[in-house]
Formats: sequence, C-alpha cells, structure tokens
Amino acid sequence: MKKIVLTLIGVIFSSVVLLAQIPKFMELPPDVRAKTHTEWMINTLKLNPDFFNKIYPIKLQFANEVEPIKSDGISKFKKIKIIKDADGKRLKEFRTFLSADQVETYIQKRKELFEQEQKREKANKKTT
Repeated sequence: MKKIVLTLIGVIFSSVVLLAQIPKFMELPPDVRAKTHTEWMINTLKLNPDFFNKIYPIKLQFANEVEPIKSDGISKFKKIKIIKDADGKRLKEFRTFLSADQVETYIQKRKELFEQEQKREKANKKTT
C-alpha cells in the first residue's frame, strides 16, 4: 500500500513538474526531450549506459504521448490526465527492468526537481 501511495505521489509530482516546465523544456522536439530525460535518468540513478537503449524508447513514447499538452485548446485538467496516464505506462515499463529501489529513487528525484522548479518560479515572480 505504501508503494502505491508513493507511486501515485510521484506521478502527480511529475505531472506538475512537466506542466511547470512547459514554456522551456516542452518547446523542444520529443526526441530531444526523450534523450535529455534518458541521460538524466542514467546519471541520476547511476545506471549502466547500456540502459540507454531500454530507457530511451520508453521516454520517446512518453514524450510523443504528452505532445498534445502544448495545445492551448486543452484544459489544464486534461493536460494533467494525459501526463498522468502516460507516466503510469512509463513507470510500469521501468519496473520490468529496474529494481524497486531504483524506481523509488527515480520518483524521489523527480519530486526534488519539482520542488526546485517551484522555488525557482517563486524567486522569478519576486524579482519581476
């Protein structure tokens, strides 16, 4: 039960992180975003570089699935749903070859990124 709750929290945080980064990171093409996220994941989790060939296709699929959130015609709720659904698939695939500890570390690191982005946004709002 604890793992399910932590996973759900991770999914929600990653959704918000991605939405918070839309003006910057989401402007990049899906393949660039997938490559960047794959490299970040390999470095952050200290994975063997051979994992690139397993992680990149999953990240690319995710990047393509969330591409519609760039549209202004989609509500914020719908955007979060798109990201949440795609992220659930992504985590399920990661669990097929990553250990439970690696998945939990991945979720925790995404949460930390979210918190850093929130602090950065608050600081930017104060200076403007």
